[in-house]
Amino acid sequence: MEINSLPIRRLDETLYSIAARTRWMNVAKDDRDACRSLFGYFRHTRVSDFPVDLVHFCAVTGEQYGNPQDVLNEMTLAEFFNRIGSHPWHSGSLCLPFATAGYGLSTLSNGHTNTWRACSLCLESEMSLAGTAFWHRSHHLPTAFFCPAHRVPLSVCVSPIQVRHNCFLLPQDTLLTDRFHGIVAAENQDLLLRLTKLGMDILFDTERPIDQGTAQAAIFDALNEKCLLTSSKLMCREPFFTEFSRRYSFLHRFPGLSDAVSSRGIEILLRKLQRENINRSAIHNLLLIDWLFGSWRLFKEHCAWHEVMGNREESRGTKNFPRTETARYVTLHGVCGINGSEQDSHREICLRFLDTNRCATRSRFSRAAPKSFRWLSRYDSDWFNHYVPSICRSRKQNELF
Repeated sequence: MEINSLPIRRLDETLYSIAARTRWMNVAKDDRDACRSLFGYFRHTRVSDFPVDLVHFCAVTGEQYGNPQDVLNEMTLAEFFNRIGSHPWHSGSLCLPFATAGYGLSTLSNGHTNTWRACSLCLESEMSLAGTAFWHRSHHLPTAFFCPAHRVPLSVCVSPIQVRHNCFLLPQDTLLTDRFHGIVAAENQDLLLRLTKLGMDILFDTERPIDQGTAQAAIFDALNEKCLLTSSKLMCREPFFTEFSRRYSFLHRFPGLSDAVSSRGIEILLRKLQRENINRSAIHNLLLIDWLFGSWRLFKEHCAWHEVMGNREESRGTKNFPRTETARYVTLHGVCGINGSEQDSHREICLRFLDTNRCATRSRFSRAAPKSFRWLSRYDSDWFNHYVPSICRSRKQNELF
């Protein structure tokens, strides 16, 4: 495709939307040919998730939309996920820069290949003014339930997946349904509005991102204030599970959120909260911020306090257990894996076992990793009892007297 004309970027417009409007304004053999012209030559056949090379995009557009970092910040959700410390895509072992890593077009623009939302009032207004509508970043945030401009529930695209994958689509070209309307109008509307505003505040924040260690310290401090940590800084599982489920279990009715608020999803969140430098899901991070702080501004204030006072180590939420000086490489099946202290290695083996086994009992763990079982039982019993409690079966009473 020879690019002779470029559309004017609208406020809050996604990179996918810009690419689609560019394709309609220029002659191309097909939509895949347009993708190759805009984002570099790839053999990828899916238009919706075509690999993106932003250096190539900025070169062929003459940097009319800015440099690669400007495009990332203003036309994708990459910076949003960076601020909450959780990306819905895998960086891989090479950890290439976003600009040239080849992440998918719809994944960068919408956060997920199956997330397509629009506001019916925005669609009507844009069609009357410009003859075409565009996709908004703010409509595709993980906790976007309402249109921020019109405060009405968003509509969901239900066009066939094959259609969305194989050609460019703008909102007027898709089939939209008011699936959200009945759910958000019934109850919990205030909470959904607050979650929508939380996502918007993060999306349009222009200050430097918060360090993950500082964010973890602020979260654990807030959990401690709610009496959800033990004296040894371990999670109080039952109170946490009960309160989190009570507040957010209704979200299972929304597409894409059911796994995060299910019983298994909450258990995964509990385990990850105890582990340092672990990327929790975006939904879990957003719900934690809403529950513990109520707004993005208050969360940032708590983080700023921790950063100034230097209390990160004190509030990180781990207990000081005896450590050995031996560093080893360990996996669930033997020697060769991650490098770290002996304690961290055995804990990692145990947590990996819990994540991969539906029926995770002590007896099964002792057979799967006997060495780690013995070490944790002897030297790390408090942590081990918290995560893998022993099952006590009461003996049947045969007679009364």
